[in-house]
Amino acid sequence: MTLRDNIKTILEGELHDPDYRETWLDDLEYHGCVSGMVSDLIYYHDTIAFFETHEEEILYLAKEYDFHPSIVALGETGVKNSLAWFAFETLAREVFESMEFP
Repeated sequence: MTLRDNIKTILEGELHDPDYRETWLDDLEYHGCVSGMVSDLIYYHDTIAFFETHEEEILYLAKEYDFHPSIVALGETGVKNSLAWFAFETLAREVFESMEFP
């Protein structure tokens, strides 16, 4: 499963109410994953697994966007967590716009 496929799967689980989809995406852009609104990416064991599954794609995306979390300030776990959230937040709307809902 690619990073975008995984994000699509998460979005399908979060966006089951058609009236709430745009508001949810706006909230994600404003508040971010740190708010706890993405149920699959709340706990470190989930964000670390997400990062490690898609490490190559996430690191490429981070390089493309010049995103460099500080390992000194965050530690290895914090950096992986930050990169997982960054990737999800960066690609969520793009993936959403390519999705078809019933």
